[in-house]
Amino acid sequence: MKQIGGHIDPVRDVVSNIAATAASQAKHFGEFKSTIREIDRSTQLIAAIAEKSKAAYRTLEDGKREAHPIWRSRGDVSGNIPYRLSA
Repeated sequence: MKQIGGHIDPVRDVVSNIAATAASQAKHFGEFKSTIREIDRSTQLIAAIAEKSKAAYRTLEDGKREAHPIWRSRGDVSGNIPYRLSA
């Protein structure tokens, strides 16, 4: 019994260390998970802003093409901007 009793304390210490390490890792994982959520939300927000910016840019470009006489005279609907605006 003494021999078995001598092994119980080291095993208990190892199990205690494993439990403490697991608890510590779980805490860090929770913080990491929160950070991932924040990054995901920020990424989605940036993507939405990029889409709105792209749409606004297209609207401005379409307005420029319609307003500029070179586009009307050439009938260019390709969306290509000429290097020289004079004909």
